[in-house]
Amino acid sequence: MIAILASIYLQRLALPGTSVGLGAAVPYLGLVVLGIARKIKLPPREFILGLLLFTALGISTILSSLTLPANSASLALVVLMWAPFVFIADSRKTDATYLLRAFQYGMFPVAVLTILQFVLQSGFPQWLDPVSLLPKSWLVPGYQAAYEFQYGSGVLKANGVFFLESSFASQYLAIAALATLSARRWMSPLFILALVVTGGGTGIIMLLIGLAVYVARGSSRTKVVAVGSIVIGVLVMSWLGLAAQILGRAGEINGENTSGSQRFVAPFDVVGAAFEMVPNSFFWGLGPGSANPFGASIGVTANFSLIPKLMIEYGVTPALFFIVLLIVIIMRIRLDVALKLPICVMILFLSGALIQAHTSVLLWALYLGLGSGHAYSHSAMPECRAVDGNESPKFIDASVSAGRLNIWQSDLQISNRHRKVATKARIK
Repeated sequence: MIAILASIYLQRLALPGTSVGLGAAVPYLGLVVLGIARKIKLPPREFILGLLLFTALGISTILSSLTLPANSASLALVVLMWAPFVFIADSRKTDATYLLRAFQYGMFPVAVLTILQFVLQSGFPQWLDPVSLLPKSWLVPGYQAAYEFQYGSGVLKANGVFFLESSFASQYLAIAALATLSARRWMSPLFILALVVTGGGTGIIMLLIGLAVYVARGSSRTKVVAVGSIVIGVLVMSWLGLAAQILGRAGEINGENTSGSQRFVAPFDVVGAAFEMVPNSFFWGLGPGSANPFGASIGVTANFSLIPKLMIEYGVTPALFFIVLLIVIIMRIRLDVALKLPICVMILFLSGALIQAHTSVLLWALYLGLGSGHAYSHSAMPECRAVDGNESPKFIDASVSAGRLNIWQSDLQISNRHRKVATKARIK
């Protein structure tokens, strides 16, 4: 729970003397606590894949440094972010509904702040970001907290105050909104409204992916809830007068120097240019930290997501190892695919997750809590009855259900045996 809250509220704060997010320290503090409590173990698959990955990264760095200077700090940052994933908690008590509830209630104040911020920014163009009042050495550099929906529109996107950018706020709000489709649905309109005013196209993509899975796999009731969420989003956009600006972003991918182009097209243009200009980079890359400088050298401005950044800096083989490890990690997390798939898309394609602390910390929190033991699994089927009113449904794995049924049957047999013994005693 602490890691989840840290991934939300510590995004903009940096580790002292560095440009690394403060949240990067949370997994290591968690591992120390688990180590002291002797509740930590090495999962074989993740450990082997992690070992192969870090070995491949090291070899690629050595080979690329023979021709180009290596940025060892960038390599160290990648290892720092992802090394905790080779460990897992040795526990059987974690409940998926507990972590999802913690995430939803953690995002609730952020959603309120996001909407309030949008209203204030609309009425007061000279909005004063409270976090920006902190010393610059305390903040993660290189991000723009507030900017216009479209250049010259005069309407600023809301970043929820605590998020590095509005796009990250939209991604977290999308996860929170999807989680409400099975529990605490009263929060859904709030999260969708907050998502809309962030203007984040990446969050809308994640929401649509999750809703598509709900519709494809769910009952008639599930389909109604999913379609209703889309209708709410469209009505909110229309009511706020943002429909044209948000829906108009769909064409950005074909434009030049647009957010969509810089995120989805330009990075792969740089990959192609790197492989063409430096053929050996296909095997071992151009070296850690080289993606942005190389892109700038060929006149391309790009927002590098995980896959193109790995391919440019370390080559194809380490990129494949990383993708396989990430898929294994996400598949181990006991959440419904309607939540896991948007999270996977977010990490692989929608953010610079390779060296972003808040993204890796959120994934680590889910992995640590829901990757081991007999955790409850969050289901997309709302026809399963909830417990205690608005509380989350107690969906359980079939293996756990069977185990509990055996225990109940054993208890019943023991109870009947005791009853027979007591009856015989009374007769005597």
